[in-house]
Amino acid sequence: MSQFSEDEFYKEATKSLFCDLEMGAALQNVLSFLKEHIPVDAISLTSSDEEENCLINHVSSRPESWIFFPERIYMPPNDRERAWREKSNMPTMTIVNDMDLLPAGDRRILKLFMMPNTSYLRLSLGWRGQHLGSVLIFAEGKNRYTEEHVKKMELLIEPFSIAFANLLHYSQVQQFKRQLEEENDFLKSELFGDLQLDIIGSESGLYPVMQKVYQVGPTDSTVLLLGETGVGKELVANAIHQYSQRKDAPFIKLNCGAIPESLIDSELFGHERGAFTGALQRRLGRFERAHRGTIFLDEVGELPLSAQARLLRVIQNKEIERVGGTSVISVDVRIIAATHQDLPEMVRMRKFREDLYYRLNVIPIDIPPLRERIEDLAELIDYFSRKKSLALNIGRQFKPSAEELAVMKQYHWPGNVRELENVIERALITEGRAAPQFCGRLRACVDAEGAPSRPEPLNDVIASHISQVLKMTEGRIEGKNGAAEVLQMHPSTLRAKMRKLGISFGRLTDA
Repeated sequence: MSQFSEDEFYKEATKSLFCDLEMGAALQNVLSFLKEHIPVDAISLTSSDEEENCLINHVSSRPESWIFFPERIYMPPNDRERAWREKSNMPTMTIVNDMDLLPAGDRRILKLFMMPNTSYLRLSLGWRGQHLGSVLIFAEGKNRYTEEHVKKMELLIEPFSIAFANLLHYSQVQQFKRQLEEENDFLKSELFGDLQLDIIGSESGLYPVMQKVYQVGPTDSTVLLLGETGVGKELVANAIHQYSQRKDAPFIKLNCGAIPESLIDSELFGHERGAFTGALQRRLGRFERAHRGTIFLDEVGELPLSAQARLLRVIQNKEIERVGGTSVISVDVRIIAATHQDLPEMVRMRKFREDLYYRLNVIPIDIPPLRERIEDLAELIDYFSRKKSLALNIGRQFKPSAEELAVMKQYHWPGNVRELENVIERALITEGRAAPQFCGRLRACVDAEGAPSRPEPLNDVIASHISQVLKMTEGRIEGKNGAAEVLQMHPSTLRAKMRKLGISFGRLTDA
């Protein structure tokens, strides 16, 4: 072992730690330096997440390689409680010269290095009065560390703490960057919609619909899309926008049935700062954001009568006023509305304004349900099979036999194309290529004169689907091929949904 003074040791160790911006590479540098002074074969930076009840191994290094991704290590409740208790009373330095005495979480981290007999030295790191985590130093064999090693490593608590604080800050910046990218993608989707114009069935089951789309698209006429839930009204609305002269302008969507009545005006027309409690800044409404473009009002029949009156004034005058504002704002917007409800009947029952109905019903387009365009079924199955196989990262596709396809063609499809899409996804995840159980259930529905079986509660379906994806990803939520990526959700959103549905966390691997 090299003989350095304390000042020289501190200076050279700090230089090796901060000579590379990549934390994994920096750990390799400092590990190579430390090997000249103390026993060390691996090094890790860890922290704890009490909310998710896990330890996080941020980055680990051996002389020949390093790993840089947050590895979450979940522990049984007893070990978990002890870990948090130990953390609150943790000394600055800890030596364990026998692996059997290691805490459960650190023992699991050690499995990453495949070292069966190991001594261990932990430096507790903090910055500005806040506990950050720990740096763990491992050496193969028992009884490798002494108090002399502790004295040397105590010199490095501050530089390691600064490096770890920078790593955590960098991780937060990267997380915010990913969130901004996701929000940017979402806003692009909101503004410009799905640019796909290759609509399945445009030359067969949807031929009459698409002929109207081609006719009305280049005009600025208001369109009312009619049809059952799940027939693809949003896709047709997007096609109308893409065939219009407004295709390079925003395509703004609003599900009128998903907005609380108290927020409808704000969503449609925007609000000024201080207009109501929580209005901390000015916000543009959907109409203002759709200026010179198209607004798609889905489930327009769900609008309350008070909002219908205000919407009628916008259509007539092409002007809006933000909530809490005093000025009138002119808007140039093409309106496409959609509903699965019987609006004439709602007008008769005084649940929908007659004048608004006639304003919206300029060009009505009826979209047929799937059972009336069954000739498109095979092509739709192939399309959704390829789409879902790619999204789920599954190397197989759903290929029904001729007999199974015949059964599917006889099924009533009450949920239409959306139900078919969900069926294909479920078949890919749970039942594989042939899906005999699924086709058996469809045959039972067909034998019952096409009456659909009683649907499962929505939360049960969502919970089952998330559990299947977690099983497929071996419990991994974040990262490449994690459940969040497969489900196209933010990891935090997925975890919140799992807590709400009672789905347990944890990697599906042996402890």
